[in-house]
Amino acid sequence: MYRQISVVFRYFIVTFLVAELILFNCALFYAYFMIKGALTSFSNTNGGFIDKISTNPSIKSLLEAGKDGGLSKLLEETVERVFLITYPKNEQDDMPKLTFLGVDMSNAGEFGFIYRRIQTSNFKQSRLVIDIGANDGLISSNSFNLIQLGWNAILVEPVPSQMDLAKSNTRRFVRSKKYQNVTYVEAAIGQRDGFSEFVITDDLGTMQNHLASSHHSVRVGRKSTIQVKCFSVKTFVFKYNVPKKFGVLSIDAEGTGDKILKQFIKLGFRPTYIIYEALHNSEPILETMDYLHRNGYFPQSKRGWNYIFEYQF
Repeated sequence: MYRQISVVFRYFIVTFLVAELILFNCALFYAYFMIKGALTSFSNTNGGFIDKISTNPSIKSLLEAGKDGGLSKLLEETVERVFLITYPKNEQDDMPKLTFLGVDMSNAGEFGFIYRRIQTSNFKQSRLVIDIGANDGLISSNSFNLIQLGWNAILVEPVPSQMDLAKSNTRRFVRSKKYQNVTYVEAAIGQRDGFSEFVITDDLGTMQNHLASSHHSVRVGRKSTIQVKCFSVKTFVFKYNVPKKFGVLSIDAEGTGDKILKQFIKLGFRPTYIIYEALHNSEPILETMDYLHRNGYFPQSKRGWNYIFEYQF
């Protein structure tokens, strides 16, 4: 009888192992085809990292959850818990220092590219970043990491829900106003002062909210429209006391970026670095590049949808 039980048990073990092997191989094939499809869509997309991964429907839903505060909490509970300890050279020195890890949150590495250039140059400009079209202040942000590093910032975002997220995502990194000033401007930058109709799209991942009057060539789902406050660049720079020369100007205005950029230049402002999204703007990028070149700017890189220009003093 024990022999019969032993034989049955052996058959059971063999059957279980075969079934497990079949299931494991099915899972491997499924994962292979999923990864293959994701990598194919990744390589065939022109934008930055966020644009590429958001083409996958599953990742797109995760991205939208991340924009709703999930990614901020994830960073808090993972990367921001990891740190390096730098010990003093001798016991009489100060206490050990903590160095925290960071993640480049810009769309296609714009932050890292610019900061490497800053570190290898004689950078003496005001450490101020102006982010027009700041969105949630975190995902694809050209200002988030600079704020982490102690830069002053002016974040411009007309959508109230996105501005609330921008405040939540950045305020915890802001030192006291004595050392660092981050200003949140809930408005759009346009041709004139007043109020304008603003289109809120139903795709949080693509971040294509825009002024209704803008030159926006891509059809995206329209969720709703709201009335938002608008400032001309002239009013904006006067109201927020913007210096003529400062560190970084980032413009992601979905169809009005070329007009905003030219207003800054015509008024005599010369940020050292300009991060400029040309997508949806009416002026061809070659014309914009020629205009900037005549005003002292040289193209340094194209990262995703963004062009990076550097002012040559």
